[in-house]
Amino acid sequence: MKKIIGIFILLVFFSTRKEKTEFVQSKAIPNMFLLKNLPLDSLSAKKMIRNFLLKNSPKADTYFYEYTWRTEYFIDHEEDLLERN
Repeated sequence: MKKIIGIFILLVFFSTRKEKTEFVQSKAIPNMFLLKNLPLDSLSAKKMIRNFLLKNSPKADTYFYEYTWRTEYFIDHEEDLLERN
C-alpha cells in the first residue's frame, strides 16, 4: 500500500511540474519571438508577453508565436514567399 501511495505522489509531482516559459528570438527575423513552454492559461501568457515588452521595449512591431515543430523553422529561416502566377 505504501508503494502505491508513493508512486501516486511521484506521478502527481511530475505531472504538475511547470517548466519556465522561454522567449526564443528568431535569428532570421529579428522582431519575431517563439514562446517555448507556453502556459495553457491565456491570461498568464498575455501577462508574460506584456512584461517582456515592458522590459525590452522593442522599437519595431514584435510578433510572438508558440514554439512548435512547425514554427521552429523560423528560428534560422525567413518565410519563403512564393510568387503566384
